[in-house]
Amino acid sequence: MKTRGAVVDDAGAIWFRFTDARDSYGAVVARCELVDMPSAARLVFEEHERRVARQELCFLEKLKNTIRGFGLRVVWEGERQGVEALDVQLFEGEVSFRLPPITSEPAW
Repeated sequence: MKTRGAVVDDAGAIWFRFTDARDSYGAVVARCELVDMPSAARLVFEEHERRVARQELCFLEKLKNTIRGFGLRVVWEGERQGVEALDVQLFEGEVSFRLPPITSEPAW
């Protein structure tokens, strides 16, 4: 797995860059630096982080849907094509996300 990249929106704007990516229980966790994330989106991520920390789980589904609606994609360093970023979360200078499962066609 590559260890560096960026998360971009549908328009290609870089919301944040990440380094030192590692696998953690099926998610990618990495240090991150905000670049060009819209302030309204940052407020959504901050609220999500607060709700998780306080274990206010009844509020999370709406926030997750809002984050999913941003259409974020992971572009690994050296790659041109992005891949959908699932379950994106920011917390204390780090980002976590999941990648879609790899599907392969049978070689018949």
